[in-house]
Amino acid sequence: DKKQCDTCPLKDLEVGKSVTIIGSVCSDIEHKTINKGNIVLDLASCSIEDDTDKIVLVLWNENTSKVKENGFYKIKGYIREYNKIKQITLGNFGNISELIIK
Repeated sequence: DKKQCDTCPLKDLEVGKSVTIIGSVCSDIEHKTINKGNIVLDLASCSIEDDTDKIVLVLWNENTSKVKENGFYKIKGYIREYNKIKQITLGNFGNISELIIK
């Protein structure tokens, strides 16, 4: 059995996997509103980095306010690919929490 790490380095993330990562926001946070038929969705995206790599974080609706520039976060989410770029999104079971550096 391969033991799963508590948190995964960003360089080791694989599309289709549920993971927990720790990283800091290293870009501006882009906010968009998307109209999908009769539904309006709020989206926020930014880059998250650790000392191994970067990944795009995508948050939807009520989660869009949970990140701020230069924040440091623990994110439980799902790795997907959009336009050949890896992203982490919370999906139905993920969460994001800010970590305070003392």
